Amino acid sequence: MVPDPQDDTVPADPRSRCPRADTSGTPSQPPAPGDRGRGATAVEYALMVALIIGAIVALVATVGRQVFDMYNTVPSF
Repeated sequence: MVPDPQDDTVPADPRSRCPRADTSGTPSQPPAPGDRGRGATAVEYALMVALIIGAIVALVATVGRQVFDMYNTVPSF
């Protein structure tokens, strides 16, 4: 049997947990409302970055204030 060069369908991999979808020209269905998939979205990454930046700003402000006070309490000679 000779494969058809115009056939762009990909056969499902039996070893895969998620077999490849049939790409025979039919439009794919959107995911169900409760089916979010396995990957994090850009919004979730943005929230994580915002929390990390907030923690860094708070840490630098606290440590900076303590260092500033430490140098201002040193007597000058």
